[in-house]
Amino acid sequence: MSSINVFLAHSARDRQWVREFAKALEEQQLTVWLDEWTLKPGMPWKDTLEQALRDSETIVSVMDVESESDWSSWALYEIGLAVGMNKRIVLVLPPNAPLDKLPISIRETAVLRRESPKEVAREFAQLQARI
Repeated sequence: MSSINVFLAHSARDRQWVREFAKALEEQQLTVWLDEWTLKPGMPWKDTLEQALRDSETIVSVMDVESESDWSSWALYEIGLAVGMNKRIVLVLPPNAPLDKLPISIRETAVLRRESPKEVAREFAQLQARI
């Protein structure tokens, strides 16, 4: 059994929304890994990040897919690691984001549409309970 329910991958641009989402996930009784809650200056962050991915049940990636240039290279790196580890991946996308702009390897994953952090956390908790 994994010790972390949710690993959050995101870009710096989405940081405030992701903070609220992480708190809302914790209110749903889920254990959340968020980079700024764990990583400290001087830490071997790549090793810490990889271990957190290994210890997580689900990787939730908050993405903006309007254009490929908007994607966080680290969020894509984290998704790539998650795919390689056969982890469950859930994408949180803007309401009207076209799925055809996503990399082919993740087009078949579960998608939640980005609304209020609390609403998306509630939807994710329901999804997690069904899996």
